Amino acid sequence: MNHNVLDKRGGKGLQDLVVDDKNELEQVIFAKGFEGRITDIETGLDGNLYKLTYFDGSIYRITHTEK
Repeated sequence: MNHNVLDKRGGKGLQDLVVDDKNELEQVIFAKGFEGRITDIETGLDGNLYKLTYFDGSIYRITHTEK
């Protein structure tokens, strides 16, 4: 079996590229709590993600944090 970062339970995990339960979903969420619809996401020169929303026209910067 081919183990990767997302395969933490010793089973197939996300190797099938399908989220089957809440536990697998939590492994792939990278940002939460935004208002409105996402209209665009780009990677900036600084390596951060930038998200534009349709709802209020705001641009959000998404940065990496350790858990």
